[in-house]
Parts: sequence; C-alpha cells; structure tokens
Amino acid sequence: NRSGDYRNLYSQDFAKNFPFSVEQVGTDYCSEEYFLSRENSPLSVVGYTFQGRGILHQDGKTYRVEENQFFILKSGLSHSYYPKKNWAFCWFNVIGDLEKLLSLYGIDREVVFYCPPMNAPFLDAVSYCVKAENGIYNAQLHGQSFLLSLLPQLRYATFFNYDDELKIEMKLKIMLEKHCFTKYDFSEICSRLGITKRHAQRVFKEKYGISPHEYVLQLRYQQACSLLMLPSHTIKEIAFMLGFSDEKYFSNFFKNRSGFYP
Repeated sequence: NRSGDYRNLYSQDFAKNFPFSVEQVGTDYCSEEYFLSRENSPLSVVGYTFQGRGILHQDGKTYRVEENQFFILKSGLSHSYYPKKNWAFCWFNVIGDLEKLLSLYGIDREVVFYCPPMNAPFLDAVSYCVKAENGIYNAQLHGQSFLLSLLPQLRYATFFNYDDELKIEMKLKIMLEKHCFTKYDFSEICSRLGITKRHAQRVFKEKYGISPHEYVLQLRYQQACSLLMLPSHTIKEIAFMLGFSDEKYFSNFFKNRSGFYP
C-alpha cells in the first residue's frame, strides 16, 4: 500500500556512539489504504510532505499535515498516520535522544511546522542519504548533520511573529513561498496583505533585487531540480506538482533555465 525509495542506516556503532542516529531514511508515496501505527514508538519520525496531505495521531491528538509542511512524531509516544489526499512524504526515522534537542530548541510540544527555506534541502538530504555510494557511514553523518541544521530553522519558523514583526516585503515573500507551487493569484495575495500589485512589486524588488514573479520561478526551478532526482516521478507529475499547466510548458521552462530538457 505504498511505494518509494528506502535505505536502512542502522548500526550498533552509530546507536552507541552518537546522541541520536538515523535508523532509516526514505520517501513514501501512499495509496488510500496506507496506515502505519506504533505503540510506544522506539523511534522518532521527522518528515516533510511534498504532495497532498496526511493525518497524524499522537497520544490521542489529531493533526493534519499539508503540502510543504514538516512534522515530527516523538519516540516513547504512540502515533499513527495515513493519507488524506495523494500523500507523498520523505522522512528520517531517528533513534536516540532527539527529544532532548527538541526541548532545548523549545519545539518539543510542536508536531507540524511550516518552514519554506528548508523544503528543498530536506528533499536533497533524503535523496543523498538514500543514494550515497560510500556505504552507510557518509549517509549517516549527512543525515545527522542535516537534522542538526533543521531544528533551529523549525524553531525560528515556529516562534517568529510574522504578523506583527515582519515588514511587508517579507510577508509577501512568505506568501509567495506558501503558494508558489499552485496556480496562485498574485492580485489575491496582494489584497490579503492590503497592498496594491504595483506597490508589492516595487518594495519586493527593492528588497530582493528581483520581481515577485521571478522569485516564484526561481523557487519552482530549485524544487524541480530536487524532484527530478527522485526516480519515481514522471515529468508530467512534477509539472503538476510545481503548478505548471502542462508538461510541455514545464519542459520549456526548465530548458530555458538549465540549458537541458528535464
């Protein structure tokens, strides 16, 4: 009831000599029948949804994880999860004392996170760990290093008060990151922020040196490069996931950026 790429990275040496280690890493494309449950789980699950949405249960509480959101299910607790709609996610199964780090960063009570800057890096890290050719040692160290870099980013995303503290250009940037892989309406985004399209384009370019539209195209291109490394996606599926109207439009877009067709 699922397909994907997986790799077992468990080693007694890692488990014994590191505060935490990656037991397994992979990507899941879930069928409607997919369901996974762990009682008093011996491991934590750190995941990122890049397609669809899923339902999470942890110690009697229910959470919905949407596309482009992260989630962390903690060891020692009972949890289960299953797809709500076309759910595809990549993940690290972690053993050891990850909870201590979550507590130090103040995110031990959080389950679902929204942190756009880490979307593509998460996909890249999983892909590297699954495909690393020099045995599991390099993959293990890469996975640990990535998770250590991820946690402070999740803290920042959780506790930074966007509504009160961010300037309008940063709010616009966040909204574009949230909706860039859909057929978004720029006028509607500007309306929600209480600004005109002309003002939005001006302040965004003054801050970041490019137009809002070009920024969205950069995000889509970066995400395309990551998704094309995952062999289970067709070009048509990737085009749809990135918000392009058809495969031909996406292929021409990618060639204009990279010099090569997907």
